[in-house]
Amino acid sequence: MESKDTREKLLAETYKLLLTSNWETVTIESIEKSIGRTRGSIFYSFKNKLALFLEVIEKMFVPDFVMTNEYKKRLSNITSLEILLYYKTPFERIIDTIYAKYKFQITIHDVLNIMLQSAKFFPTCGQQISRAVSEEIVFVEGLFEKCPCCVKIDLNFYNLFFLRTGMVFIETFKQCDMGTD
Repeated sequence: MESKDTREKLLAETYKLLLTSNWETVTIESIEKSIGRTRGSIFYSFKNKLALFLEVIEKMFVPDFVMTNEYKKRLSNITSLEILLYYKTPFERIIDTIYAKYKFQITIHDVLNIMLQSAKFFPTCGQQISRAVSEEIVFVEGLFEKCPCCVKIDLNFYNLFFLRTGMVFIETFKQCDMGTD
């Protein structure tokens, strides 16, 4: 396996481990096992576990949080009602992206978990996420300002985000086995 392939696999497998566990419990041994390589290949690519975690957050997690230009273009070409139906929060987009890239199902709980871990170790991560959300607010608000009926019914980013996030939480609880019949 080439060094670049090993590095990419390391990032992807560490990302999966971080989404379902936490930074403190992800060990070099668990990473070795998940990629089927020795710790030498891990330390060849990254000087330590912290450097690996930082790159996973900066190159995989944060970019998935940002609304892509393609997605913005799609939202710009639909009606406000369609925006209500099709808009996805950053949480939903990350869940979809993880599944599309890795065929790995996660929940909003997993996304929040990695956000908390990231903020704990990398204060700039929280700033990057805040900036991405602020840009998204401005963009979506701009879409709604173009629609007079949206102003009348107080349709804005915060109401849309609240609605979509509530729907994500409902879906997450449906997926969980709560132990009740």
